[in-house]
Amino acid sequence: MLTSAAWWFAAALSLAAGALGFIVLLTVHYYIEKDLNQRVPFFPFNLLAVLFITSFFGGTFTMVYGIIFEGVRDIGWFYVLLKAYIMPLPLLLAGYIFLFPQFRSWRRPYQAVEGTNVVKLKTRHYQKRSRYI
Repeated sequence: MLTSAAWWFAAALSLAAGALGFIVLLTVHYYIEKDLNQRVPFFPFNLLAVLFITSFFGGTFTMVYGIIFEGVRDIGWFYVLLKAYIMPLPLLLAGYIFLFPQFRSWRRPYQAVEGTNVVKLKTRHYQKRSRYI
């Protein structure tokens, strides 16, 4: 029988892999929209992003919990895959829905002034940097 410590370890390792997947995915998604789609949001990119993040999390969880800690032998493939891919899906979706607009506004070189048609360039884009740093 598996202990709860094994489950928590597998979940923590899967969250670390999911966080890495988020970072890679958000960066790639931003540049794909910027270069290929003229900064216009494209819905199929979002679906692929969610599938990519789910595969990062689910693959790591299945490997650690199901194979290394032998969860497959104790509870079976169906329940391991259910815990790996279906149960964390609401959390991963909520994280993606919240983080992607934040990341997009952070990467955008300008900031809109509310109530006007004025766009202000962010300071990190126009400050002159020293060559010797």
